[in-house]
Amino acid sequence: LLQWAGIEAERAAWTAAVIALLVGVALVVWSARLMFPPGTLRLRRGLPSVIAFRGVIAGGFFGCQAYVPLMLVSHRGASPTLAGLAVAGTALGWSAGSWWQGRPTLRTRRSGLVRQGSVVTAVGVLVTGSAAIVTSQLVVPAWVAGVGLMIGGLGMGLSMSSNAVLLFDFSPVEDRGANSAAIQMSDSLGGILVIGAAGVVYAIWRDALSGTALFGAIFAISLLVMLLAVAVAYRVRPQEH
Repeated sequence: LLQWAGIEAERAAWTAAVIALLVGVALVVWSARLMFPPGTLRLRRGLPSVIAFRGVIAGGFFGCQAYVPLMLVSHRGASPTLAGLAVAGTALGWSAGSWWQGRPTLRTRRSGLVRQGSVVTAVGVLVTGSAAIVTSQLVVPAWVAGVGLMIGGLGMGLSMSSNAVLLFDFSPVEDRGANSAAIQMSDSLGGILVIGAAGVVYAIWRDALSGTALFGAIFAISLLVMLLAVAVAYRVRPQEH
């Protein structure tokens, strides 16, 4: 239904688009209440926020990463090879972040690593999005997108791995399997929703806006979601009793 809403919006069939959007959102919320532990949508401290955080940060980062190759090739004139190398920077940063948070001598709490990682990822998304800026006053080098994805990958390596550890810390032994499935569904749902929303923006305004404005809007969506992820990260701590 959400995809159909985007298709109808592209055709300027706004009534059908709004109806499909409202029904789709209602179904997503209803499904989420069934799939996730109680309190997840309310960002309750403890396990619910651990699961919610995974979906929000996945949506923010992967919603950005998914449109980098398109932006570099269609807007900045880069080759597919260079666009692929920019995306590959994610793996380098992610590996470094995962290594850093897994060191036996590390003293930082897992909840602190989640917060730090979310901030670093948000900075990475901001830097990546800046590569879309091409104006008469300012042209940001295209390679900045690769640097941004590397920074974002670093933050993801710090936060995602630490968040997974907290999932097991906050879960009773008998619920760890179900909660592991829930966090994976949260990851997938977050990415699908943000990438889909950005796709609707691209489909509707690709002919009406300049490349800078179009991709700026797409990356702005991811940045807003990442700012939400930073806020949720501060809920990722043991529930108060």
